[in-house]
Amino acid sequence: DDHIRMSQDDDGEDDDCDELRIGPYLLDLPLDAGPARSFTVDIPAGTYREVKFKVHKANRAEDAAFVATHPEFDERSVRVVGTWNGAPFVFTSDVTANQESEFDPPLTVDGSVSTELTLFVDLSNWFRVDGALVDPAQANDQQPLSSQVKNNIKASIRAFEDDDHDGEDDHGSHGGDDLRNH
Repeated sequence: DDHIRMSQDDDGEDDDCDELRIGPYLLDLPLDAGPARSFTVDIPAGTYREVKFKVHKANRAEDAAFVATHPEFDERSVRVVGTWNGAPFVFTSDVTANQESEFDPPLTVDGSVSTELTLFVDLSNWFRVDGALVDPAQANDQQPLSSQVKNNIKASIRAFEDDDHDGEDDHGSHGGDDLRNH
């Protein structure tokens, strides 16, 4: 469950910029070799200096329409369904992660075309503790590996502008590794 906030910079200063909040979105992350998930957002014309992604647990009070459509995400932010050594599992978490990336140069949108953003999530380390793959059932809330897996999820999220769809930041790695967790 992602909310996206774009900070609009009308005067080039860093003081109290306007924010545009869009979302929540449910993103289905790929498990193949392409860990990047691109998506299109429609944002009003303007110049934007940063994007903030917030992965957070959905709740009925703030995200009523989303939870009504996806009740399995009530008080959850991540859901993984799969098998571990042939046994089916469902892993869920209420992990919260905030990721902020600055656009350098600022992103200018004229309103006539959609803007491509890429959310890079490296799933390969989510269920690794001390280098070894672990049973996802041992990482659900109140289980012994819950905090390690939550930290792995937080560390795996990176966002950037990707209009050329190559899975790389169009303007280098500015802010890409600046993960702020709250």
